[in-house]
Amino acid sequence: MVPMGPDLLEALRTFPGGTTAYLETQFGKLFTSTGFYNWFKRACVKAGIGHCSPHGLRKATSRRLAEAGATVLEGRAVTGHKTDREFAKYAESANKRALAGKAMSNVHKRFAKTSPEEEPK
Repeated sequence: MVPMGPDLLEALRTFPGGTTAYLETQFGKLFTSTGFYNWFKRACVKAGIGHCSPHGLRKATSRRLAEAGATVLEGRAVTGHKTDREFAKYAESANKRALAGKAMSNVHKRFAKTSPEEEPK
């Protein structure tokens, strides 16, 4: 179970979805993994973004989690990857400059004797 963010919750308030899931087949049944993948892929092709897939969303989420500072365990809890190595493979595409800046900021907060405002410019 992954908590939904406020934007998604707001969008779903108006959704007339089924009673057992937000996404159902045209027959009111739950999607199988393969069925959902195929449905999603067809929708992407129809929208002119045929290069997209559910797997791409998982990869993008892994990258965003890494950029937001999520630990590997936190990231795996969201994406469902079974091993650290699986998650790291996709989180690796995170913006290294942003990650380095955040890491050094955390080091500074933890170990510096002056605050950033007091440092010479």
